[in-house]
Amino acid sequence: MTVILNGEKVINHQPVRGPTGGAVFTDPTLPGPIYLQGDHTSVTYRNIYLAPVIKE
Repeated sequence: MTVILNGEKVINHQPVRGPTGGAVFTDPTLPGPIYLQGDHTSVTYRNIYLAPVIKE
């Protein structure tokens, strides 16, 4: 995962190995869903790009 916040790269190519702490009902063997946090303020998102990781 790479995260760019306000033009500054804050996370660079870090793996997400399973469900995150916010996952309610999750089966790590199945894809998705992806939740974006920000429901308590006026957070907006743009330029979100999702690509699957292909295991070789």
